Formats: sequence, C-alpha cells, structure tokens
Amino acid sequence: MAASLQSINPGYMFFNYLKVGLRNILKNKLSTVINAVGMALAIGCSLIAFQFIYWWTHLDDFHSQRDQIYVLQREMDSKGTSTIWNDVPQPLGKAIQEEFSQVESVVRVNYNRGTIKFGENIFSEWVSFVDPTYHALFDFEVKLGDRSSFSDRDGIVLSEETAKKYFGDR
Repeated sequence: MAASLQSINPGYMFFNYLKVGLRNILKNKLSTVINAVGMALAIGCSLIAFQFIYWWTHLDDFHSQRDQIYVLQREMDSKGTSTIWNDVPQPLGKAIQEEFSQVESVVRVNYNRGTIKFGENIFSEWVSFVDPTYHALFDFEVKLGDRSSFSDRDGIVLSEETAKKYFGDR
C-alpha cells in the first residue's frame, strides 16, 4: 500500500481537488456567491482602513517639528448639529501667541480665489496667503530659490506644476 501512495501523481491530485471544488461551487451557488462577496468586502474594507490609518499616522512625517505643530479648528453648532471647520478668525493667531507663553510661533494660512494675469493669459486660481514664519515651521522642499527669501511680504512661491502652467519651460 505504501508503494501505491508514492506512485500517485501530485498533478493528478491537484486536478482532482480542483474538480471536487468546482462541483461544490456549482452545487451550492448561493452560499458560494455570499462567501465570495463577503470575502471581497472584507478584503476591500481592510485595505481602505489600512490606507486611512497609514495616511493619518504618516501625515506630514517629513516636517522636523511635526510633534510641535497643531491645527486650530472651530466648531459651529447649527440647529443641534455640530460642524468642525478648519478655519478660525485671522486675528486669533496673534492673540494666541500674545496670551499663551507656551506658543512659540503661529502660522496663519488663508485660502482665497484669485485672478492672475501673465502677459495675455489670465488664470483663476486658489491662492494661499501665509505668514512669513510659514517656511521656518514647515519643511517643504524648495527646488529653486532660497528659503530665507520667503519672509519677503511681496514674494510668491509656485509649485512646479503651476510654474510650468504659467511660464512653460522657461
């Protein structure tokens, strides 16, 4: 009997398992569909949860002062529904820095729609206005230029994509 077990072809066994599995799938169609959909949902939800948790825990990891950066938010209560907004009144930044000695630096960011004209071209863009201390607190990579020049009140910073849009390859 030992000799006959050793002579069984592994390829034949795999084909036999496949045939038995296919018969069971065809015999129990509803439970097979329920199991397959459940497995696909479980894997999909797990991947989404993993991506969200990874994104949340590694958000802005490249900033050297990451553990000292906080975001102020305001909460509005309207008809019993609480809504959180990521904007606060502009004077609040200066007031917080004056009133709380623990606050070393405040950076305010203001997003507005703006019209930019360059030669014959007119662009309507979202523009961010930031305090001069912005680049001292955040470690965003600078491809061209000097980080010390970012404290100029009339200066601008463009992403590479926006610079190509406005100026082409110049």
